[in-house]
Amino acid sequence: MANALFPSTLSRKHYVIRWLVMFAVVLASMMFFVAAPMGAAAQIAGLLFGLVVLFAFLYNIFGLSIPRLKNAQISLLALLLVFIPFGVLILFGVCAIAREKA
Repeated sequence: MANALFPSTLSRKHYVIRWLVMFAVVLASMMFFVAAPMGAAAQIAGLLFGLVVLFAFLYNIFGLSIPRLKNAQISLLALLLVFIPFGVLILFGVCAIAREKA
């Protein structure tokens, strides 16, 4: 199971598919948060949305980007892009366009 969620390398196709699934999960949790009625339900939905975004951010780094950068033989220093504004989108572009070197 750990290898299914956190593979050692990822091809370009698998990277893009997993990234789109992760994006859809974050989008669905955002819609759940927006549609939640006021009160305790909104607080629970807000907490759930925050947790989903946090897990998606961590999974993007450890489950998607690191294996993809290893497969494309790009330095892992490219992960520093996630700490600048819109850097995640730049990193997605780098990982989605880079060819496999293995």
